[in-house]
Formats: sequence, C-alpha cells, structure tokens
Amino acid sequence: MGAENGAWTYVAQGFWEWNEQRGGHHLGEDWNGIGGMDSDLGDAVYAVADALVLYAGVPSEGWGQVVILGHRLPNGTILQSMYAHLLDHRVAVGELVMRGAMIGHVGTADGLYPAHLHYEMRVGELLSVGPGYANETSNHILPRSAPPSQP
Repeated sequence: MGAENGAWTYVAQGFWEWNEQRGGHHLGEDWNGIGGMDSDLGDAVYAVADALVLYAGVPSEGWGQVVILGHRLPNGTILQSMYAHLLDHRVAVGELVMRGAMIGHVGTADGLYPAHLHYEMRVGELLSVGPGYANETSNHILPRSAPPSQP
C-alpha cells in the first residue's frame, strides 16, 4: 500500500495478536501509513502477486470495501490475499491482475475506524470473508510468511 513496494507503512496490529475488546486473535495485519490515524486515507493498495479477482464488494458492516485475490503457486497450492476496509475497489470479479496492479484505496470501513488496510493471507480454495478475529487460525497464515507466487 502507499508505494508499489509497500514503503512508508508499518504494522499497527499484527497477525494473531490478542484483542480483548474483540475477544479474539487478529487474523491479519493492519497496515498504516507512517503518519498514523488518517494520514494514509486514499493511498493506493496494490496486488501482492499475479491473481484472479475472487471477490470485490461490501460483505457486511464493519468491513468496508473488500477485495479477495486468488493466487496459484507452481505446486498447485491456492493462496488468497484479502484487502479490507478499502475506500473503493478498482477491480471486478473474474479479472486477472498482475503483481503491483492498483486494486483500490485505503479507507475507514465507512468511517468506523481510522484509515488502515486490513490484510490477510489464507491457504486453500474456500472463499469466505469471515470475521477479523477468532480463537483459531483455520486457514489463515502470517502474511509475511506466504511463499511468493512467482519464481
């Protein structure tokens, strides 16, 4: 987000951090611009790897605009990257996007939170937005541990 290579961002809430208010562990990473609060509102969000757009829309209150991309690794494993709390999305379901393609802009989930990007990585084909917090990881993985989709 921000710059195509992710520069000028930090992780405000990490993967699997406990959130007492939400009563569960965080299933993704919340990325903020270096200035914090709404300093990153409207910053571009880019696809992490070549992908097929599996979902683009507003699944429920609290998520804002969401984009889910599907990535197939050379060994056939399917990974999904999810980008949530977006101000808008610039892709359509079924569209093929390349790594680094702009897919939307950082938002506030319709004013519910200060601007940030909620980013998740998942393994498998099951398409679900799901909750942002839980007590088991299911198919979620640490975003920075995801293998690259290109050699």
